[in-house]
Amino acid sequence: MELRKQRRSDPLTLSEAKDLASEIHGSLGIEEILRRCRRVLSTRFTVGRLTLVQHRETEFIATRFTVNEDADAPLVGPEVIPLEQSRLQQCLAERRKIVAQIGNRSQQDNLERRYFTGQVPTTLAYLPLSHKEKNKGILVVGFPDGLLLGETEDEFLDYLTDQLALAIENSDRYYQERRRRRQLSLVSDIAKQAVLLEDVEAFLAEAVRFLREGFDYHAVQIWYLEQTQERLLLRASAAQVPQPRGPEARPSPMVEDCWRQGQVLWSNNLLTDARYGFAREGSASQLTVPIRLRSRLLGVLSIESSRLDSFGRDDLEAMEGLASLIAATFDNLRLFADVQQSNEFMQAILHSAHELVIMSTDTNGYVITASAGTRQVLELSPQEVIGRDILTLFDSARLQREISLYMSNPGVGSLERSHVPQQRGESHAHIDLTLQRVFDTGKNPIGFLCIARDVTENVRLHETLEALSITDELTGIYNQRRLFAALGAEIERTRRFQKSLSLVFFDLDGFKKFNDTFGHLRGDEILKDVANLLLGIVRANVDTCFRYGGDEFSIIMPETGPENARAVAERIRIQVSERFEGKITASIGIAEWTEGLDAHALIEKADKAMYKAKTDGRNCVHLSA
Repeated sequence: MELRKQRRSDPLTLSEAKDLASEIHGSLGIEEILRRCRRVLSTRFTVGRLTLVQHRETEFIATRFTVNEDADAPLVGPEVIPLEQSRLQQCLAERRKIVAQIGNRSQQDNLERRYFTGQVPTTLAYLPLSHKEKNKGILVVGFPDGLLLGETEDEFLDYLTDQLALAIENSDRYYQERRRRRQLSLVSDIAKQAVLLEDVEAFLAEAVRFLREGFDYHAVQIWYLEQTQERLLLRASAAQVPQPRGPEARPSPMVEDCWRQGQVLWSNNLLTDARYGFAREGSASQLTVPIRLRSRLLGVLSIESSRLDSFGRDDLEAMEGLASLIAATFDNLRLFADVQQSNEFMQAILHSAHELVIMSTDTNGYVITASAGTRQVLELSPQEVIGRDILTLFDSARLQREISLYMSNPGVGSLERSHVPQQRGESHAHIDLTLQRVFDTGKNPIGFLCIARDVTENVRLHETLEALSITDELTGIYNQRRLFAALGAEIERTRRFQKSLSLVFFDLDGFKKFNDTFGHLRGDEILKDVANLLLGIVRANVDTCFRYGGDEFSIIMPETGPENARAVAERIRIQVSERFEGKITASIGIAEWTEGLDAHALIEKADKAMYKAKTDGRNCVHLSA
């Protein structure tokens, strides 16, 4: 097959690397991430079909997401594809890059013919994606004009796949965190409806609607036993497409098994599940949970999703708790119609809410009822809470003032606060809180309803993700993203106080050859050693070290002139050379900030000085003019 030269073959510049990373990490959705990846590739290559393949470790199948040549075409997938003998299977097994030049259709394997190539002749690149030794998938890219893989192209694709793997990992974390927050919010919303609604059908309809819309499920159903005919009857349903209602509605095989066995059942791949292969159109995963009350089986909660692998252990636990809440609410609403009955129904909910604080107060703010969740969230039993002024239950002085002001102002409908600090023993916690007024049937105020939940883990996860986003995961020092923000702030401080500022920028001579000879694991150890070496030389709490990317490092040196910076750079150069016995050295550039330079311009100035050091013979320091 004849290969034509691509549009770009020049090395990846610092500015391009920054723009590439910014583009890839500009979204947390898989579809947009893939479209951004395609746009980045198109700056250097003629790109055909682009496909992300994610392997299911215990199955002989994989899931594909495809962006076709037409930029406006919708995403294809998720779609299950078989794993037969193919270059894809070889890439998954060997975890290495594979480039196949395909001149005609006879040179394609079955998977390429069906899924990966839009036209021939073409070149297909299979690019493994991994993050912290976790397999994030295979990126399969078609190049209709062929692909000449030189050192520059190889470096570009390696950098792109590293950024894409990290973007997919961040997408997965964001999705899990978002689901967890939605679960907590959903329980709170349904608990509110349980308190406010008096009609059982209205409550069930609201429960399935909240659940379907909150998680974008394909269908949510509540089935209850029809006593006279001893069969399951559909009591509530919310779905993306219309479904049969009434006597003609029939439960799925999984719903029937869940009812007969009285246990949670689920399948994360209905498309290949021999037991529950039934799936209404558009459903790919299904979860069924028994609805019980005091050991009595009342019905089944069924949830269907259009996504594969939709249900994890957290989902099972959350939905079991929700089924208990539905059972308690259904039973109480069905049996009681007056205020006395409503009080018993409220108590059933309060006893079920182990992870949620639900309190009612009188008009003066003294607690009348409290859920079991006070033990976990406030470290007080319901009995210890009842009778106390609600203000005394929270540590935040600011929150206490806001609650007091809200209660004294009848014109304000509700009070909602997030991430409020709360002391828990010797540790610090955070809670989300909602406070709203309660009225009787005559619209007269009779008290307040307070709902609080522990969001400490959410806050910690957010802080962890924030720290990860500015820290280089390999070396532990700051990354490129942090460099631009920190340098911009330091320039502003230097300008304001009229101090000096130097930026040191260097890369490692001979590193790529070492990496290719001894492997990436040995190369990673070199990078860690260099980072530790820098931390031992620079001024603690004054100078800041960064890994810019690959084997490039930089140091911000506040209140430091160029000659002093040169002295530090010489120490770095000497110690790097000694540490690695001259096999790896450092070419170092130094740039002094002057009026008119922003962060990008100062980095570019230091980068040019570094390249001048390289042209001067490497293993030397060059001070920018």
